[in-house]
Order: sequence, then C-alpha cells, then structure tokens
Amino acid sequence: NCKTLDFIPQCVSSFREGEDFSVAWSRAVAASCLPLKKDEREKLESLGQLIGTSDAQGQKSILSLYKDTFSVYGKKAAEAYDRYARMCVTVSCIIGMGIFILFV
Repeated sequence: NCKTLDFIPQCVSSFREGEDFSVAWSRAVAASCLPLKKDEREKLESLGQLIGTSDAQGQKSILSLYKDTFSVYGKKAAEAYDRYARMCVTVSCIIGMGIFILFV
C-alpha cells in the first residue's frame, strides 16, 4: 500500500546523510510506489533539480508553476477514475443481466 508523498522521508534521510539534495530527490521519486505516469514522474523529478537554485521569489514562482501543473495532473486522474468507474458499473450490470437471463 502506497502512502501519499512516500518519497519525502527517503529524500530527507538521504539528504541528512550528506547526499546532494537533487540526487536524493531524484532517487526517492524514482523509488516511490506512487502510481505516476512517466511524464508525471519526470516532472516531479525535475522539481527536485530546481529547489534551492534561486532566491525566495524565484522559489515561489517555481512552486506556483509546479502546483498548477500537478493540479492539472490531478484533475485528469480524477476524470479518468470517474470514466472508468462508470464503465465498470455498466459492464457489471450487463454481465449480471446476462447471467440472470441464462439462468431464467
């Protein structure tokens, strides 16, 4: 079972042990059990390359941009879930009716 943002503790641990932050972040994201698509995982890894590379205002801008990007990913995932959930219910009902007809 995968926890939300399970890569954060691993990243922190590696960073505290002296590993470069961007390397620790990339390794932790790559090892994460989060069900991410390839482009989502790459985007998350790229965030680690940018954290700590600019002043506070630059960091705010970067994080705002990534927040918007990940919000879009979240909306797409929710839409896909809704679409497939409806499809599964419909297929289950059709199969159930078919079995009922066979036994009646």
